[in-house]
Amino acid sequence: MPIIEEEMMPHLIRGMIDGDGWITYKGHAIGFCGNEKTVTQLKQYLVKKLNIYDVKVLHPRKNLWQIGWASKKDIEKIGSFIYKDKDIFYLKRKYNNFLKIIQENTEVTS
Repeated sequence: MPIIEEEMMPHLIRGMIDGDGWITYKGHAIGFCGNEKTVTQLKQYLVKKLNIYDVKVLHPRKNLWQIGWASKKDIEKIGSFIYKDKDIFYLKRKYNNFLKIIQENTEVTS
């Protein structure tokens, strides 16, 4: 995991979710996958920083680890953290799924 300033962590985690992750409305879940060390370190960071559930790191395939949260409360904490200072740097589809989970049917169009 890269060594970065604390204020950049939400952007790093948003990039992980936008690139190798998911926010699903139908399944009410948020998570991401990657190598073991990165996934484990980011999970530990989020659990400590946001006081969210300490989920298990899954290892579904060779060289792939993943974590995910399904609690609406945890999804709201993670999403609020990563989207707080998003500016224009986010995927609308995933952001809209986050909004649907926490607000029901709010959509960003621009």
